[in-house]
Amino acid sequence: MPANTVSEGATLNTTTVARVAATSGPVETQKNIKIRRKALHSTEDADDVRPIIVPVLPTLTVITVSVPAEAMRVGNTDANTSISPYSPSEPSGSPPLFSSPLLVHSSHSEGTIPTTRAPPKPDTPSLMGPVEAAIRRSMLRHGPPKKYTEATMPAIYDAYPSAPLQHMDPDLVDTWENYPGNKLLAHPFDGKACSRNLDGVKFKIFSAVLEITNSQSPGLSPPRPSAAAIEAGFTPPCFLIYDLTEDDRQLLLERSVWSSTNVTFHVTSFHPTCPDFLFSIKGFGTNRTEDVCQIVHSVWHDDETESFLDSITESFPRGERANAKQTISRFIASMWVTLLPVKQSGNILAPQFNVYANGSLILRQAVWTRLREYLADRVYASSLLGNGTTEITPFHCSICRSVDHPMGLCPFPDIKGWNGPSMRRIIENMKASRSKTRGTVRRHT
Repeated sequence: MPANTVSEGATLNTTTVARVAATSGPVETQKNIKIRRKALHSTEDADDVRPIIVPVLPTLTVITVSVPAEAMRVGNTDANTSISPYSPSEPSGSPPLFSSPLLVHSSHSEGTIPTTRAPPKPDTPSLMGPVEAAIRRSMLRHGPPKKYTEATMPAIYDAYPSAPLQHMDPDLVDTWENYPGNKLLAHPFDGKACSRNLDGVKFKIFSAVLEITNSQSPGLSPPRPSAAAIEAGFTPPCFLIYDLTEDDRQLLLERSVWSSTNVTFHVTSFHPTCPDFLFSIKGFGTNRTEDVCQIVHSVWHDDETESFLDSITESFPRGERANAKQTISRFIASMWVTLLPVKQSGNILAPQFNVYANGSLILRQAVWTRLREYLADRVYASSLLGNGTTEITPFHCSICRSVDHPMGLCPFPDIKGWNGPSMRRIIENMKASRSKTRGTVRRHT
């Protein structure tokens, strides 16, 4: 029998003498296979073995990384209240009752935010893509630097959804709205945005956003007042944070208020929901919130209010009325009242009561405005407490800008570990500002 052949029926015993090693480049690995020819009824010497060298290619192992989807967190809801998600697009035909709020401007010019960054390249399939995403999520889970106050932040209420853009140049609002990708609004505390020189607070917020997100991608666009606002001396109090990833957007919204010794600012959606705060009632000589809540409940469920609510429902197409009626009923049922221990001069207690309802249920600002104005215009009274007086925008806090409390009752300075502005510092700044105004000679032209 020739030495380089194997007889039919022979048994092959293989022994691996080389091991595949993981390297960065291609590897040629060999296995020495000793073939002992042992034919049936053969008496050849068992040591007569010729090794055969067989090349073996390395095996590619694919690692699949599964990353769980992040859960969306919705605050200020209860077990009986569900929030309808906002959708920036509307179907054709008549606008639904719960469509996106329209911004208060009419100019439509095109433009983009200036940036020196080149447009992003299209994603290419890569084995490292899921791995990099997992690393990124792991970094986000560790949270931002400890320099920012860690707490559950109180809610901040504007007078209406588009209030932050009230004094904005309409052309800039169009630019912001048309800019693609994830974006948020940033509202500085302590009235810092009202300064004529915005560079200081702009770069503080910009640096904070990069630090919190651990990313160099986001940008910050400063506000630009309209011609009427410039003439009246108003400056819009918000900035636009743009070029955010979805993870970064969720991270910034989760805490909502970011407070360090350098800067404190409030983050909101570019299309915020309607506020929960509706109006305040003053004039009742009681601290019992449940008594005032019962008065409000009686008014909101009397025949006159029911007739008004039906008129809103009937103003929409027949196919939308059932949904409209159900949603308005949920809005009315979500009402709650809080006590605001306001004091007059001389340390005299004159309590006020704030009335709230779940504004996020009504996604169309015009409908929410009609509801609020009607409900605030009703008479709230009882035989024991007399008549109360309502006010839609009773305050404007100098610390956080919320309209549901005065500066002296702002809850933020009482938060443990608060790094933001305090009432004492605000008062000192106001006194210093008044002192400078007195010493300034105004010129009339």
